[in-house]
Amino acid sequence: MPQINIAVIGAGMAGLKAASTLHNIGMNITVFEKSRGLGGRLASRRTDFGHFNHGAQYVTARNPGFDAFLRQATDHKSARNWRPNLHRGDIESGSIYPTKETSQNPDTISQLDQTAQTSTVGNLAVDCWFQGAPQMNKLIHPLVDEFDIKKQHRIIAIEPFGPRQFMLHDDLNGTFGPFDGVIVSAPAPQTADILRPLSPRFDPIGDAVMAPCWAVMVAFEKPLPTAFDAMLYPSPEISWAARSTQNEGVF
Repeated sequence: MPQINIAVIGAGMAGLKAASTLHNIGMNITVFEKSRGLGGRLASRRTDFGHFNHGAQYVTARNPGFDAFLRQATDHKSARNWRPNLHRGDIESGSIYPTKETSQNPDTISQLDQTAQTSTVGNLAVDCWFQGAPQMNKLIHPLVDEFDIKKQHRIIAIEPFGPRQFMLHDDLNGTFGPFDGVIVSAPAPQTADILRPLSPRFDPIGDAVMAPCWAVMVAFEKPLPTAFDAMLYPSPEISWAARSTQNEGVF
């Protein structure tokens, strides 16, 4: 049977998991990533003050398949359970207090719906909160030693090649392929630029609106005497703050 060659554009969690799944059933996979690092929103940065997780602070497992992956990553030592002491700010009074679940039941904590920019009080067990070890971008390490990954290759065009294949072109005039299939897991604006020239059916991708989120990385000369590891809405302008100095030099 001929080898099936698949290209994956974007080396975040979704792209790498798709690549790993197809690799495991015998397909030949090439992943293209525009950045120097891997992990997408599982972003970490090394500084003179230590590492900062300036993307996602943690991930949760609600899907059985993703839960199984996180358990695998934990066994791989690239993930660990995170049990933060969680507080919440009261915007009207300016006070700070432990979440109800944290103070009454150590096995449950509040859940922050960051997508909707609202917080909901739920019963999500803390053993469903995970961080990469020692940094968030290490979470994808069980996925990256199986196939070819080309970093710093920003794919800008997909060109049909013959009746059923495709060639890929990057921003440095590189050409790759042919591929029997292409998976695009890049952010919506980049995905729209790549796919819309191929067919009008991809036009709705351009309507996607990304919600901006500013992340600030702060280091102090001395540890702050705070009673919490993370806080929901410490001020009207800030929806989330996390102190991660307990995580082996990660802020």
